[in-house]
Amino acid sequence: MSNKFSLITVLLPVFLLWQMPGRCFADAVSLLEQAQSYKNSGNHQLAEQAYNTVAATYPGTDHALTAKSEVTIMSISAKTDSQIQAEVDSLKAEFSALPQLPAVLCNIAAGYAWAGRYQQGGGAVYAKTTGSGHCHTILTNCILWGNTAANNGHEVCCDGDDYNSIAKVTLNYCDIQDTTDWMFEENAYSEVDYLNNYNRYDNPTFVSIASPKGGDNEWATGDDGFMIQNTSDCIGNGDDVTGWAWQDYNITEDITGNDRKIGSDVDIGAYEYDPD
Repeated sequence: MSNKFSLITVLLPVFLLWQMPGRCFADAVSLLEQAQSYKNSGNHQLAEQAYNTVAATYPGTDHALTAKSEVTIMSISAKTDSQIQAEVDSLKAEFSALPQLPAVLCNIAAGYAWAGRYQQGGGAVYAKTTGSGHCHTILTNCILWGNTAANNGHEVCCDGDDYNSIAKVTLNYCDIQDTTDWMFEENAYSEVDYLNNYNRYDNPTFVSIASPKGGDNEWATGDDGFMIQNTSDCIGNGDDVTGWAWQDYNITEDITGNDRKIGSDVDIGAYEYDPD
């Protein structure tokens, strides 16, 4: 009798520990759904409390990343540019190992644009300098398509301050929607460098531009509408060799967690096409 009781007392904690991770993550999902419900109803105070609970209870997880990013998005209109940038930098430092991070940062950028914070344009990229110091943004293997801006540069806008504060954006091996006003250089201290950089101007043929998150309504999953079809010219036309190539930054996965390179050459865009 005593031996059986001892065995049960040993196995029960083990069983509970085995069950707890699944239960914990179920609780996290439930809290995120409740927070989203508060947000949708306009009760941002309760939403922020729920998001902060998730972030504190599940640190370092994708649930915490989602929660913290939602708090940032909700407060964009009430914060300065430097405060928003500090929060973005904090997310990048804390969650750099999570493959969902790029998609989350895109959501924050979209919220920033919707709040009317971009002063000139740049539906996809807005590079601006103030004071001393230059800004050089480099995009490689990216798709810039279907974006719009209220003023100038539906895809890219550069706005430098002076000769001591130049804004420059370089595009390498990108697929760009070549509309009349796709890029804009605000002044002599602004430059969009894209000629002779192996860029393309072909329709990327997304799976469904009307449903970017796909059926599960989640970014960075296998049913996203921004995945490319098997007819896309983006397949195999990315950069594998230059100093700005994906492998130089130890990028081994695409945005969904699949291999960044499938086949002989890497694809253009965040989603690597997988024929299987």
